[in-house]
Amino acid sequence: MKTNAMKKVLIAQDYNPTSKKVAEAGYAMAKTMGAEVTLFM
Repeated sequence: MKTNAMKKVLIAQDYNPTSKKVAEAGYAMAKTMGAEVTLFM
């Protein structure tokens, strides 16, 4: 069975203290899928 894994992940970040945790989680998720990560600040 074929799965549709993401190939690219865009992580948007601002100056909110929570955004660091979001970026870390997004990076970890992308890494497990072998996806390219783009960080947008």
